[in-house]
Amino acid sequence: LEYCNRRYQWNIPPGLQDNRSCVLALVEQRGCRLLFASERLKSDEEVVRAALKSDGMALEYASERLRANGDIVKVAVKH
Repeated sequence: LEYCNRRYQWNIPPGLQDNRSCVLALVEQRGCRLLFASERLKSDEEVVRAALKSDGMALEYASERLRANGDIVKVAVKH
């Protein structure tokens, strides 16, 4: 996973966009990378929370369902 962080500084390549462990590691470092995650992972609460703790503005890339979740919004506002 450290390789993922070093290799893909800003985006997530298509072959890894649905790889949960890699996406989780990447969004923990830069929440804006959530933009490049698969739709499935944009709906994954743990992945989205990790992204928001890094960058609250990443909320705009989360699924509509999670953007409507008050607890998720609170995490975004806090960070």
